[in-house]
Amino acid sequence: INKYLSKDYHYLSKIISDNRENDINHSYFNYGTDRILYAEDTNRELVRIFKNYDIHDFSNHEINKLKELKHNKTFEWISAIITVILAASFYAFAVKIFISPHKLLAGGVSGITLIIGRLFETETISETNIAGVLTFLFNIPLLILAWKKLNFKFAVLSSLHVMTVSILMTFLPSNLIVLIFNKAWDSIHTLYAALFAGAIVGVSTGFAFSVGASSGGMDIVAYYFS
Repeated sequence: INKYLSKDYHYLSKIISDNRENDINHSYFNYGTDRILYAEDTNRELVRIFKNYDIHDFSNHEINKLKELKHNKTFEWISAIITVILAASFYAFAVKIFISPHKLLAGGVSGITLIIGRLFETETISETNIAGVLTFLFNIPLLILAWKKLNFKFAVLSSLHVMTVSILMTFLPSNLIVLIFNKAWDSIHTLYAALFAGAIVGVSTGFAFSVGASSGGMDIVAYYFS
């Protein structure tokens, strides 16, 4: 684990072991005190992961718990899918409730689709209906990039996020803000709408990234070049 997470481990462990001239039975890797010293002092990310999974020390018994985690992929996928669906739902609600009614714009692909939807909306087809369809269509080449060049989990979860947002933006009623806030929505200032929308979109995007996904669009491009 240490060797995988840091190229410096071999070098550090070698320095420590070279200073033990009287000990000829040491190993450069997984030498007890080396591991504790290195993990606690340098590899804080490894320590954080251990604590998240209730691993309190670096004994063989505790570290063997990682073997159980390796086979617990089902729970990881289920929790990631639920998180992405919730994140996408919040994103779509922010657009339908705050961004679109106040004629605001989102960034990236979503902003472009809202502009097009605003230009071509009719009495029966709202801008978010058009934007929902276009969001999916415009993301197709970017999702293909994710499937071919990036990792499988990222591609699957990002695709799920894009599809959820597209479906909700397309089929949620255009008067959703009226249904939720009734007449009170008239009193929501545009500045407050922008603040609420920015906060909701930011938090939802953060949740998506936390499970290895993205909200599609330019996030995929950014992830690819990073």
